[in-house]
This record gives sequence, C-alpha cells and structure tokens, in this order.
Amino acid sequence: MRLLLAEGKSVYDLPLRVAYYARVSTEKDEQINSLGNQVQYFEKLIRERPAWTFAGGYIDEGISGTSVKKRESFLRMLEEARQGKFDFLITKEISRFSRNTLDSIRYTQELLACGVGVLFQSDNINTLLPDAELRLTIMASIAQDEVRKLSERVTFGFQRAKEQGKVLGQAPMGYLKSDGVLAVDPKTAPVIQKIFERYGRGDVGLRALARELEKEGIIDRKGKMLSYHTLHGILTNPKYKGFYCGGKTSRVDYRQKRSVRLDRSEWMEYRDERIPQIVSEELWDRVNALIEERGRHMAQHKEACQSRYPYSGKIFCGEHGTAYHRQIYRSSRGERECWNCRMYRLKGRSGCSSPAIYGEEMTKILQMLCAKIYQDREEVLGGLMKLYSQCFHAAQESETEEALKNQREKLFKKQEKLLELAMEELVEKSEFARRSRRLKEELEQVEERIAFVREKERRAETEKKILKMIRRELDRAWEALDDDCAAALLERAVVHREAGGIRLEIYLRLGRIFDARADGKTRFFSFREMGISQAQVSRLEKSALKHMQKYV
Repeated sequence: MRLLLAEGKSVYDLPLRVAYYARVSTEKDEQINSLGNQVQYFEKLIRERPAWTFAGGYIDEGISGTSVKKRESFLRMLEEARQGKFDFLITKEISRFSRNTLDSIRYTQELLACGVGVLFQSDNINTLLPDAELRLTIMASIAQDEVRKLSERVTFGFQRAKEQGKVLGQAPMGYLKSDGVLAVDPKTAPVIQKIFERYGRGDVGLRALARELEKEGIIDRKGKMLSYHTLHGILTNPKYKGFYCGGKTSRVDYRQKRSVRLDRSEWMEYRDERIPQIVSEELWDRVNALIEERGRHMAQHKEACQSRYPYSGKIFCGEHGTAYHRQIYRSSRGERECWNCRMYRLKGRSGCSSPAIYGEEMTKILQMLCAKIYQDREEVLGGLMKLYSQCFHAAQESETEEALKNQREKLFKKQEKLLELAMEELVEKSEFARRSRRLKEELEQVEERIAFVREKERRAETEKKILKMIRRELDRAWEALDDDCAAALLERAVVHREAGGIRLEIYLRLGRIFDARADGKTRFFSFREMGISQAQVSRLEKSALKHMQKYV
C-alpha cells in the first residue's frame, strides 16, 4: 500500500477491505444523532468507492475517549485487526480514536503492525504516509491538552459553586433542590427525623433500625430495605443540622479520573443559613458521637479477631463473650501457645475467671471430633476430589490430533491435484487462484485446530498432576490434622468454667454442635434440637467446602 501511495495513487483507488470506527462520549440525544450521522456517512463513503469492500463498523456509545479500558467495540476492532479481517480503518478525528497521546500512537502502530492503516478524516492524517506519526503526535497532544483544560474548567466551576454554597449532585433524602438551593421536602423530612430520633436512643444498631423501618413501610427508592451504608450516610450528613459540606474528594489524575477522599479537616464545612435544618444540632452531635463510639468498639473487636494465627477470632469467653487473645508461655520446658480472655489480659484474674486454653489442646480436641465425624475416609476424600475436579474446565475435544492430521493430508493432496490441473491448463488462472486461496485458508484452520488440541492435551496432563498433588495433600491432612487445617474446620469455640474442669462448646463449619468435656464425653446435638433448617445446613456445608478448598 505504501509503495502504491508513493507512486502517486490515492488510497481511495486501492483494493482494500475498509471498516470504520465511531464514538460519542455521552448518551444525550444530540450526541446519539451525531453518532447516527457518522455511521450513515462512513457506510455511504465506503460503499460508493468501487475499489473498496465494506468490512463493517465498530461503534461505542456514551463512552469517554480518555482511556480504552471500557470501550468494548474499540477493543474488538483491535482483536479483529490482528485476525486480518480488514485492511484499512476510517475514523472522524483523533479525539474520537483516543484523547490520550500515548494511546493514539500505540494503537495506530499496533494496527500498522497488523497491516492496517488508519485515516483520521477531519485531521487529514493517513498513517500509511511517512509524516503521519509526527502529525499524529502533534494532533493527539492537542486533543489530550483539551481534556486537561476541560477537567480544569469543570473543577473550577465546582469550586466556585461550593464557595457560593450551591449544593452539587442529587438532593439528599428529606430535601428538594432547585438551582443548587435546598428546601425541606414535607414528604421525606419526617422520615429523616424518625431515623435520627430512633437511633439517638442508643438501643438499636443500623441494621436493626433498617428492619424496623421496613416493617413501617419505610424503604429505599428501589423498594428494598434501607442498607447499612444508606443509613450511615444519612446520620453522618451535616446538611441535616443546617451545615454546608463539600470538597470531600480531590481529583488526582484527569486521565484516569481517579479521586481520593480527603481527611475531614480538609472538607469545606460550615453553618449555612440557606440550608434548612431537619434535625437539631444537639441531636445530630449526639447521634454522631454514638456512631464514633460504636466504631471504636468495633475496631477493637476487629483487632482482636484478626486471622493472624489459626485460632484468632475463633475462641470466645463464655462469661463475657469477648474474644480470646494469644500469648506465649515460656518455661524451662520450652514455649507453649496459650489463649486467654481479653478481659483477663486487661485486668487479670479479677477481670475474668474463665480458664486458659492451649493451642495444642484445641488441635487434639478437633482431631478427636473429626475422627468421630469422618469414619469413611474414601467417601469424604472422594467427594472432595470430585469438587476439585470441577474447578478444571478441560473439556474433551471431539476432534483428535490424528483425525486432524488426516484432514491436513487430504488438503495437501488437493493442492497437488490443483497444481497439476493448472500445469495442464485445465483450469483458468483466476479459478486456480480462488481455489488455492481457499485451500490455504482451510490448511491454516486445520493447523490452528491441531495446535489447540495439543494445548488442551498438555493442559489436561497438567491438571491430572495437580489433582494427584491435591489428593496427596488431603491424605496427609487426614493422617495428621495440623493447626491450620483444624482451624479451617472450626467456626468458633466458647470456653466455660465448670466444677472440676473446663467445658468447650464447639461449633464446626460442618453445621453440627458438640459439647466436649474434660472427662472425654461428647454429646452430639441434632439439627432439630438446635433449630437449624436443612437450608441452613446446606449453606454451612458449602461454606465449609469453600474454606477447605482455600486451605488446600
């Protein structure tokens, strides 16, 4: 193509398979109409050229040109260019192709490597010509800089609106908005007051409050129960006490559209008479103090329950309900892992009288329980292996390599026969070229299928080796249940002090509860005794199997 263009021919006179790419960045009516006009124009342009063959179009609607990550048609166009489905691509201008300079150059070079040229019609740049890269770099840089200026103008406008006290975005529940000014919504404002007053009593959490509101018919716009995050957002929104609050985030990179949340000290927050109060400042402050206090308590509980060690967050005090903490006892006989109630760690024996538990003892108890549960080794491990085998998707190929090789041999013979006919002038040159091209394409397809079948066979062998390795690991775990595997089976254990010993209430991930005593006697509770339905049992079993898969 480049040689013909250098000789003075026009790209419109070359016998090419031509496709087009069109994009609009919003879904507004005028933009959609613009897209329709682009499509109609390109199809007419390509079809009216006698030397060109129409090879289809690629269209992205309502997608930004800053990045190509979400542009499905654009990515499909690149893939089909690699497959050789067209020779030339037409697009309106560089900004439709990409607003990122590096992307514009990268993808045009990638298309050229596939033998595909690009014509940016409005910019009059044909990437097949020698000076195209220089002109493309200049024009793409201009397009990218226009995005930067647009981002700065939008940010400046938002900043001025914030300084003038205008509320950006959708009006919060309880308000109506007109020209950036809020007014109380008489329909939903009482709901906001009810949420603050009910939570402010201090006897319900956010999820319990959501359930109460649902019973009263107070739900979200989609007809569902108000979520935890929705209620948290309402209760922490300063607008309800008559304060303006903005500038919570800052844009880091206009190209990636990435923002970061700023610290509260950097927010633009002040009392604004233009924002009507729905709740009193005293009630708002009391509610938020309660939220902060509960947040600190949950953070402490979370810290105590981090899964740093096998039994972290799984052993609890029967007296206080708090998590046990790990510590190491050192003596002349060595080190031992020990678990104590958090209250005991804070205040000593006066804080909690629940006994300590040694990690090695917990593992032995779980080994004993598992030996009682799992008596049919092959049934259990065989069931697990079936689950693991389902993780692999190496489907059996209907075609074999031998059959494909036979098919390839037949095509070779057809080629030889066609060549003989051509040498004896029994077939015209055009017909010879057409048949030869078709046979070549069929041969290429067969070679691809042979390579694919070989790869599938190689992968199947690898999967067999992996499954054998997993079975060996399961056999090893069965023979000697270590701390990690035992902890994977343990949901939680509650420690009780009893006269003459310790009682452990053990909840396994398999959906059964055991009462293990120091005297070695164990009582098994039925699901019916515990009030657990069969559906709950199924969910527990799925959870256990998922955890076991993760462990192995």
